[in-house]
Amino acid sequence: MKVEEDLSKARKAYTITKSRESWTEQEHNMFLESITLYDRDWKKIESYVGSKSVIQIRSHAQKYFLKVQKNGTGEHVPPPRPKRKSSHAYPQKSTAVSVAAAAAGAAAAAAAG
Repeated sequence: MKVEEDLSKARKAYTITKSRESWTEQEHNMFLESITLYDRDWKKIESYVGSKSVIQIRSHAQKYFLKVQKNGTGEHVPPPRPKRKSSHAYPQKSTAVSVAAAAAGAAAAAAAG
């Protein structure tokens, strides 16, 4: 049975491609300067800091913003990017259908009881 063999196959081992590096004081100061200059434009911040990737910067920013919020020290925290509106709104259920279904369910319960 081929399907069972596929399900029992072990996952590929997780490997860290880069060793974790702490942010130096200089990198963090450059990060703070770039936040005031570019808000949440991660690619511009990446080029400003120079030694960290966008993913590392976003992770650092997330932790930094939480720390600032927790301490309430009032450092500059740029507002979050506005959420995108969906081009295809989710279909809304018609209230007439919901009312009719509820009435039918109540009628069925009354007939059964």
